[in-house]
Amino acid sequence: MLSVNYIAQFLDCNQSVIEKNKYDKINDFERKIITISKPKFYNPLPDSFDILFNKNIENFYYDTKIYKNKSNIYTFFNSLLSVGNEYFNLLSEEDKEKEIKNFIKKLDDDLFEKDLYNKFEYTKNRKFNKSMIQEVLKMAYFFKTNENFNLLKLYVADYLGINLFIFSVVGNVLDFNNIEKYNTKYYENRFNKCNPTFLIIYENELYKPLLINNNENRSVICYSEHRDLVNNIFDYLKIDDKPEIIPVDKKYNNTELSKLKVEEIKKLCIENNIDLQKKSDKTMKMINKLKAELLLDLCLIENININLTIEI
Repeated sequence: MLSVNYIAQFLDCNQSVIEKNKYDKINDFERKIITISKPKFYNPLPDSFDILFNKNIENFYYDTKIYKNKSNIYTFFNSLLSVGNEYFNLLSEEDKEKEIKNFIKKLDDDLFEKDLYNKFEYTKNRKFNKSMIQEVLKMAYFFKTNENFNLLKLYVADYLGINLFIFSVVGNVLDFNNIEKYNTKYYENRFNKCNPTFLIIYENELYKPLLINNNENRSVICYSEHRDLVNNIFDYLKIDDKPEIIPVDKKYNNTELSKLKVEEIKKLCIENNIDLQKKSDKTMKMINKLKAELLLDLCLIENININLTIEI
């Protein structure tokens, strides 16, 4: 399973130590300094977020810095990588574009080289096909997108093994009717509260990272540390994280079978390749199964597109 730590590893692998003379040229607001006053482009969350954040929004903020590249692809991946590794913000916009392209290429290569298309069960999604996702990835590499951008968001959530929520903000107010949610397929295509959670804001047609005010180098929401927040999001969006119980269509009905004679039951067992005998626990010899045992074996058979009528 790919973990969220992949982002940190991905960004670290091509990085070199920043020389002191280069670091000295970094603007004050670009330095990672823990101070009471935050950089001017670090905005507090709107009050409307209080409902979800359990009246604790002072511990969160979002990066509203405007870049030359205002494409959906750039701002989305810039937000994603900033949440996963805060040091990503120390890179120049040019270097960020290079890292984003490298990441998109990795997504593209692994989709089929690692058979992720089948592992993530995209073959079962009628709205998701190979040509669509390939086109989206191809366009994304050149910071362009189309109406299928949501497929890329879904793939990213699957690839990183995360829950991804995108909050739309209009007029400095959270739009509760337009919250996007994507979950990884690692847990049978169901949301799991224990997955790492990434939060991104969409405002003025730009994606912006929602960050945590802490001393760590990432802003990933973990259930162990932000239980109330995750529970609030799941409750408000009515997300059911309980395992899905799928009713199994059985081939035979116990009530109907119990009306049959022993010979009729044996005949059905033979037709379904069910042994009429079993090994005795005492003598270790083969003995005939009881009627109740044969009925149980028949009742366990699942109906695999077979419509069988039992004549009583």
